[in-house]
Amino acid sequence: MRSFTTYLLKAAIALPILFSLNSCRRETGPNPTTQSTVYYQHYTVTYDKDTNTTRATAQFRTDTATGYIHTLTENESLNINKKLAGYNAATREYTFSSNKLVNVEYVFTKNAGRQFLNTIRTTDTNSLSFPTIFPSNINQNSGMTINWDGRTLDTNERLFIVVNDMVHPPVYKELIAGVWQYGSGDLTNLTPGDIKVSLELLRTLPLHQADTNSSGRMEIILRTSRMITLL
Repeated sequence: MRSFTTYLLKAAIALPILFSLNSCRRETGPNPTTQSTVYYQHYTVTYDKDTNTTRATAQFRTDTATGYIHTLTENESLNINKKLAGYNAATREYTFSSNKLVNVEYVFTKNAGRQFLNTIRTTDTNSLSFPTIFPSNINQNSGMTINWDGRTLDTNERLFIVVNDMVHPPVYKELIAGVWQYGSGDLTNLTPGDIKVSLELLRTLPLHQADTNSSGRMEIILRTSRMITLL
């Protein structure tokens, strides 16, 4: 009887410790990658109409859009427009930029030597311009409604207004039912004065070449901006 009681006591102590170790391993352990690991490819190209510049980024995850972020190994590479991509450690993204509006060709070489080619072209996006009636100033403490009078968006498009004082985090508002709606408290964290207002058209496209049974997406952001006054 004593040995059975001792066994139960040891089990009661050991199980929580084992569970705790397993929990820590799941939360903090690295995601294993092998030759058979598949990668979700996420490519984004931003075209700025006003500065005629192109900025491209890439990020890889294991299996799905919510998988572990993958940093390329020494046996892997990403070339963008035939040049080895840069790397931003803060955002964990691979980067490329150009002082022109250019097509962007991504060539991802996986550890087994397989290559995946995906291209975003300047012609993959649509036209974008400010509404005919647009305020030259915004009152910081008042709500505001801005109507969109442009074309009907495609099903794979979203349109945002971005208000940026270049000091604080920018304020994004998405077009909903043809309207951008600002509440009275939406802009109170910004500094009054001259501010930059941008329209950003986000268009999502499927990959040309995905990794096996994984998937991915390509995003094109077309931006145009103007300065207004925040009162």
